[in-house]
Amino acid sequence: VFDNYGAFIRKIPEPNISKFNVIDAIITFRRNNDILMLNKETLELSKIYSDTSMTDFSITEKKLYILNGDSLHIYKLNP
Repeated sequence: VFDNYGAFIRKIPEPNISKFNVIDAIITFRRNNDILMLNKETLELSKIYSDTSMTDFSITEKKLYILNGDSLHIYKLNP
């Protein structure tokens, strides 16, 4: 994790990450069949989605997009 000036703050060890996204202080990533959110300031980790048929995901501030084979599921995120 780096601050706004590019100075190193800390390393967050998370093995087996296949994809990640950063929005403000939240790092969202896929580990195996789970999508997890990590608050980089508090280091609080929470699972927001799990599915064995998930092939890919994308996230914005308000929505979570899950691709399952030939279908796209869109979920509204709670603030």
